[in-house]
Amino acid sequence: MKLKVSEIIKAVDGRLVSGSEDTLVCNITTASNLIKGEDLFVPIKGERTDGHKYIVSAFENGAVASFTEYEDVAAVDGKPVPEGKAVILVKDSLNALLTLGTYVREKYAKIPFVGVTGSVGKTTLREMIACALSAKYRVYSTKGNANSQVGVPITVFDTDPEAEIAVVELGISEFGEMEQIAPVAKVDTAVFTNIGICHLAQLKTQENILSEKMKILMGTPDGGNLVLNGEDKMLQGYDPKRDINVYYYEKADIPLSVEGDHMKLNAGAALKVAELYGVDLEAAKEKLKEFKALKGRGERIEKDGITFIDDCYNASPVSMKAALNVLSGIKAEGRKIAVLGNMHELGPEELRLHSEIGEYIDSLNVKPDVVLTYGELAKSIAENIKSEGITVKSFERGCLEELKKELYGMVNKGDVVLLKGSNSLKMGELLK
Repeated sequence: MKLKVSEIIKAVDGRLVSGSEDTLVCNITTASNLIKGEDLFVPIKGERTDGHKYIVSAFENGAVASFTEYEDVAAVDGKPVPEGKAVILVKDSLNALLTLGTYVREKYAKIPFVGVTGSVGKTTLREMIACALSAKYRVYSTKGNANSQVGVPITVFDTDPEAEIAVVELGISEFGEMEQIAPVAKVDTAVFTNIGICHLAQLKTQENILSEKMKILMGTPDGGNLVLNGEDKMLQGYDPKRDINVYYYEKADIPLSVEGDHMKLNAGAALKVAELYGVDLEAAKEKLKEFKALKGRGERIEKDGITFIDDCYNASPVSMKAALNVLSGIKAEGRKIAVLGNMHELGPEELRLHSEIGEYIDSLNVKPDVVLTYGELAKSIAENIKSEGITVKSFERGCLEELKKELYGMVNKGDVVLLKGSNSLKMGELLK
């Protein structure tokens, strides 16, 4: 997308305080050190810092324009704005970004948008839907994990002008967030992975999680589609109480290069969306055969004769059980080793939910030979494994090097190692 500053000013009801209205903006960023070139910098006020302190740094790194909530940028940044750089005064930078995203969606990004939300597995499902749709269309999809109040409007702005359909991800962790981003994305089809207990600490109940995530339909026009997981009890029988077509998907029994029932469910969702948009289903299935697991989301990595399953981008009770199922079902010449870390944002029931993972391991037909846990919460997993024959050891958070030494001291060729835990634990470092 390319917009002149003059059009941006009009879209967000801003005012130019320096620079030229003819300045051309081609990218948007909120990180002053990640400038692509010809960027609009959006300074966000956070809990730890105020992005306004980095406006001049953004300009020095190649940004050509910036929002500001302060007319005197130098008073906040401490340095004067370089000559020729456009500064746009707005009441609130984040709201201006959301408004700009809405403007671009309505005026320029007029292709169908498929929106993916749910508690876990959004990114993988998003990419599987994009994969299936690519059998017929040129598809644009969210880059990385840009699914928030900041990420969604940037995703809309970045939409490939040659794309015929877009698949975007919408995530929330607090009350009111979906109300902010749903009107920006205006998805024509909303797809749900599941309603789990991620963000239970903030949203309190599964009913609240369902209610908040269903606000994705606030941007969906009458006659739009709602595609739901037919195996999720929270979603069964849902009535949107308006002119929205409701469809359900279940596991697709097709060959995939990724393992696990959760991947078959994703394939079922992808095929349902492909069907809604007139894609030949046999062609879509062929595309899905080519799908590879994403980094940190079940990716298989071969290292010195050892198979690692890197699933440590994030963790919840549902996704951890799914990962353990994959480990249980996988063929291994050697042992099966599960390295399990804390699951975060689970609220007051967090210890019980971790304990249940230990009990779940006991229930598996094929159990791991070794379970190593990382973090104070994950220790409850270890404490609740009662099966004989499983080697169990716990490590405190901050002792990642000790865990790594233990793991590599025991692992042998032919072993399969599952890495699963919340992203903040940085368990991916175990692969380095």
